[in-house]
Amino acid sequence: MARHHKLAEGQSLPSIAAEHGFRSWRTIYFAPENAKLRARQPNPNLLAPGDVVVIPDRETRFEPAHTGARHSFVARRSNTVIRLKLLLDHRVDFELSVEGQVMQAGSTDGSRPIEQRVSPEARSGRLTIWHEGTEPRTEATGFSMELDIGLLGSVDQLRGVDARLRNLDFLHGELASFGDESPERQEAIKRFERSSGRPPVGLVDDSLRALLLAHHDEV
Repeated sequence: MARHHKLAEGQSLPSIAAEHGFRSWRTIYFAPENAKLRARQPNPNLLAPGDVVVIPDRETRFEPAHTGARHSFVARRSNTVIRLKLLLDHRVDFELSVEGQVMQAGSTDGSRPIEQRVSPEARSGRLTIWHEGTEPRTEATGFSMELDIGLLGSVDQLRGVDARLRNLDFLHGELASFGDESPERQEAIKRFERSSGRPPVGLVDDSLRALLLAHHDEV
């Protein structure tokens, strides 16, 4: 029987799929029972805490096997992908760690996003960058950014607006510190609007959300 799952802070479709034993989050998101959810949120990566997802019944699969013998079955599970776009005016070296493990190192000029497959349960990461050719490459000689994987949220919510403004370096501080009526957010929006070539209004409206999506999400 299908069940209802309310997303908690830090949860995503990949993590919910792994929790309920599904190989891919697509099985859940594209289930007929979630048609209304898809219509309301066409981007499966931007579900927010409080959203309700219907968990469909899992299909039973039968495999022929002889009795009196040992058989091995492999259950494969899909990973999820994180994409990081750096806004740069020069080339840098970088190192990406997820859950304390170095996953990727290289150099980039920011023209293409850094992509990395990670476990659906991954929650934290760190991206460290250095000027190209820096030696030795240590935390002291570079700049590190902590990554809260799966916590971006929908731009329809203030937390999602704040997260994008912070990622674009217009808003500073912990996301939980900004209330519904925040002068810090208003000033950050104005700075963002000026940098985007539009009159500074400082309001969270549909035009601002569209502008944030264009500058932040379209990687």
